[in-house]
Amino acid sequence: MTHVARVNPDKDDYETPPELFKPLNKVYNYTVDAAAYEYNHLCNIWLPNAFSYGWNPYYDRSICVWCNPPFSKKEQFLERALDFRQKCSVISFLLPNNARETSWWNELVVPYADQVINCIRRANFYYKGKVVRGTPFPICIVNFYPRLEQAIYDIPKEIYWDWKSE
Repeated sequence: MTHVARVNPDKDDYETPPELFKPLNKVYNYTVDAAAYEYNHLCNIWLPNAFSYGWNPYYDRSICVWCNPPFSKKEQFLERALDFRQKCSVISFLLPNNARETSWWNELVVPYADQVINCIRRANFYYKGKVVRGTPFPICIVNFYPRLEQAIYDIPKEIYWDWKSE
């Protein structure tokens, strides 16, 4: 039985479920966690303030970025990702997958993302290392890859992933 913490953290403080991150990390080998702190980072390099630092500190095109943005700032993080997509192999976002009618999804994901990995099962999020609760909404991983040009492409490729069967 999984312990569920009896805390009610701000939605912005939920941490990435390690059981979701591990199989993704096996594929992408993330080097930078773009929205983390010393106590919860998942990569060797983490950015406590993604707006003050470059997402690719070594200017190495092989850098792969993971981002579970604060819920209230997902639009700002997505906009920031567009500034760095040409300098990284991939930038992956953990996002709610119940917002396809919203302006932020249609302005920042549909025209610019390359791939949406729809997570078939919902996830339990963490707060300070303890399970807090499952999401009341589905989640997805949105990937941005470098492009030959910054033109708007077709809609992102959709993939369905049963991550709990990994």
